[in-house]
Amino acid sequence: LGVTEGQLRARCLTRNMGRSSIRELPNYDCTFLKRNQNACAIYNVRPMQCRLFPFWPSALRDKNIWNYYATRCPGMNTGEVYTIEMIEELLKIEIWHDL
Repeated sequence: LGVTEGQLRARCLTRNMGRSSIRELPNYDCTFLKRNQNACAIYNVRPMQCRLFPFWPSALRDKNIWNYYATRCPGMNTGEVYTIEMIEELLKIEIWHDL
């Protein structure tokens, strides 16, 4: 990205519940989303927070949130189908550690 770690933390991260989290834009897009290319700028090194998307607890609890993300993410609702058991196993991973 051509920035120092300090610049990255200041520009792209926020603190959430005492831990680092990727900052969202005012429209809730990820700061690393390249909308014009519909791609992630850090896909190959994305943190676990991103790797588990869309299986975030908020999206799993609320169909409206799931549908909102599905309209913005071309990978949702296509491809491999995950069972509830598979999702629960994924979510056992501690994803909210400091980046």
